[in-house]
Amino acid sequence: TVPEFAHHSLLTGPQGEALSKRLGTLSLRDLRARGVEPMALLSLMARLGASQPVELQPDLDAIVNPTRTAWSGARPARSAC
Repeated sequence: TVPEFAHHSLLTGPQGEALSKRLGTLSLRDLRARGVEPMALLSLMARLGASQPVELQPDLDAIVNPTRTAWSGARPARSAC
């Protein structure tokens, strides 16, 4: 089967600035250095811009949901990182 993909809204920092790899704003390497676990990051990314609360998921199967795109909003998702 063909996988389904969806785009998330613009990710912004605590001050509302756009997160950018080009500007070195935030990276996976930074998050790993801070001790952020991969499943915690995936659980957060799955709910960015959604009205549902972020909950740590046990595995990828719990995150994959065909209706996930219905959760996403168009407004930028602000990061606390």
